[in-house]
Amino acid sequence: MSRSSPPLTPNERELFEALIVASQALLTVSRNAATVLSEEYESLITGPASVVEDVLNRCPTPSDQWDGEFHEEDCDIEYYTPDYPAELRIGREGSAARVTHRKTKLSVSAEQSMDPATNKTRALRTLQQRVQSYFRAQNPQPREDPLH
Repeated sequence: MSRSSPPLTPNERELFEALIVASQALLTVSRNAATVLSEEYESLITGPASVVEDVLNRCPTPSDQWDGEFHEEDCDIEYYTPDYPAELRIGREGSAARVTHRKTKLSVSAEQSMDPATNKTRALRTLQQRVQSYFRAQNPQPREDPLH
C-alpha cells in the first residue's frame, strides 16, 4: 500500500536537491577509492556504493540549471486574508494571493480584488515580468559590435 506524501516546501526541495548532488559526489569519490584499494577492501565500498547508486537512479534530477523561462509550475501560490481594517475585510477572506518563484526566490502579492483568481493572475503576471528582468540581469547578452 503506497502512502502519498505531502508536497515539499521550497526549503525542503532545496535541501533534497542538495542531498542528491552531495550523494552523487560521494558516490564518485567512493568508486574512485574502490579502484585504488586492494580487492580485499574493495567490496566494502562497492556494495554500499551500489545501493546508493540504485537510490540515486530513482531520484529526480536536481534542477539547478535554469533556462530563464517562467513557468507557473515553478511557483508556490499562497492565499491569505489581506490585513485591512475589519470593515474592509468583509468578503475578502482568503482572497489575496502571494506567488513565489522557487528558482529565484522572488515573490509578489496581489490583494486588490475580492476574487482570489484575479489576484493570482495579477501576481503571476507581475512576477513573470520580475523573473524575466532578473534573468536578463543575471545573464547579460553581449552587445554586437556595429563596426564588425
